[in-house]
Amino acid sequence: MRTKNSIINVIISVICYSLTIIISFILKRYFIFYLGNECLGINGLFSNIISMMSIAELGIGNAIVYNLYRLFSKKKYNEISQIVCFHKRIYYFIIFIIVVVGIFVSLFLDKIVVGITSKLNIYVIFWLFILDSSISYLFANKKAVLIADQKNFVINIIHTASLITISILQIIFLIRFHNYYIHLLLSFLLHIIEYLSISIYVNQKYEFISFNEIGNLPNSIKSDIVTKVKGLLLHKIASVVVMGTDNIIIAMTKTLGIIFVGYYSNYLTVINCLNSFIAQAFDSVTSSVGNLLVETNKNKSYEVYKQILFINASIYIIACSVLISVLPTFICLWIGENYILDTSVLFVLVINLYVQGMKRTCGIFQTAAGIFYENRYVPLFEAILNLIFSLLFVKLFGLMGVCLGTIVSSFVHWGYSFPKYIYGLVFDKGTIDYIKDYLIYVIIFIISILTNYYVVYKILSFKTVILGLIVNLLLSFTISSLIFFAFLFKSKEFRFWKNFFLKYFDRIYLKNKI
Repeated sequence: MRTKNSIINVIISVICYSLTIIISFILKRYFIFYLGNECLGINGLFSNIISMMSIAELGIGNAIVYNLYRLFSKKKYNEISQIVCFHKRIYYFIIFIIVVVGIFVSLFLDKIVVGITSKLNIYVIFWLFILDSSISYLFANKKAVLIADQKNFVINIIHTASLITISILQIIFLIRFHNYYIHLLLSFLLHIIEYLSISIYVNQKYEFISFNEIGNLPNSIKSDIVTKVKGLLLHKIASVVVMGTDNIIIAMTKTLGIIFVGYYSNYLTVINCLNSFIAQAFDSVTSSVGNLLVETNKNKSYEVYKQILFINASIYIIACSVLISVLPTFICLWIGENYILDTSVLFVLVINLYVQGMKRTCGIFQTAAGIFYENRYVPLFEAILNLIFSLLFVKLFGLMGVCLGTIVSSFVHWGYSFPKYIYGLVFDKGTIDYIKDYLIYVIIFIISILTNYYVVYKILSFKTVILGLIVNLLLSFTISSLIFFAFLFKSKEFRFWKNFFLKYFDRIYLKNKI
């Protein structure tokens, strides 16, 4: 059942997110054409500010989902009901905190937003962003139930259907009215429809769970949640600082400003869409890994970890190699050659994608194992280093320096946290095992991106943009795949996945034949 749920979640996630990416790119093209770079920059900046304000969530959601994994496996529905009610009360308080913080931030908006020449009211826009963000907290406990019960695909289907509907409306209204305020209001409408739909589904399918108060949460569970939240708080702060401050730093840098936030966000849109697309598959198996860690021993868990790491590495090495070859051409085709950034920015963004992407396997096992309190100080150092290096590098290297600071700060996890807490605590493995597992993937990554950039992108060039994009895409995918599997076709993980897919397709063939 665990494997079946994982496969269903992955397949549905990939399909839904594919549709999401297509409609998002179409929408952004119209957004830039009808609203311009300033609105694009404001959109990216306020999205970052809202993500920073999500610190108020404190990581409570992850701590609660971790407890729900165990309770669902044991079918303790009374305790599940108590947790989801506790979850709801906490999140109502979080909304209040976000509003208070929003009022405080509003006092400094004119200092944060630099270089605005239009007549847009940044205060109205900012509060529309807060309103849009707050709605998600009202129904977070319903989503937590689906995630813990390995039904992520339901969330993905509802989100995709809502997004496509509202995006079509947004495009129509952009063409007709060219109005940023209407665009944001429609986005808010999307989230209302989406979360109400999830709420109705959960109420119908989980009638055995009460979402009304039925008594106090047991002290043992409350204590576990509080302990994990103490650890998750620093993880949450670090995640927000590391991933959410780039646009703010760019916007407040006089040599760059809000316009460069727009240019930078175009590249990030492509990279984040690809990264989020991959994340759909990996996030879909987190609940299954949580179930695995509860039911099996450390050796079996480590074996599964290496199998997931193999897939993790293959996806990100191939994805980064393709990006280095096609991203400038895609930007040119999508919104125009004036939006292409310097090659140094491209390289740093691709390297950062790999560095962050390769964290996913460790991140899955950390979340599933509930390791939040033990390494609580690690993300604090990461956040401090990120701010220091980003602010320093943006002055020395300009736009690429912002992302370079993120890369440098990430090595707090790579050099300390992962070998100690994942390999040591979860698997009882040493640092040598950790280095051996990852070093081969780093070598393959370097060879692959350099080969694709200097051979595919630099040597093979076409006057026709569309033809160049297609040829570079196919060549870079083929070359990076060949490089990856040439190194690892004799590995145990390769043999596992080859046999897995052969057996899977054999079952499909026999079923259809019968």
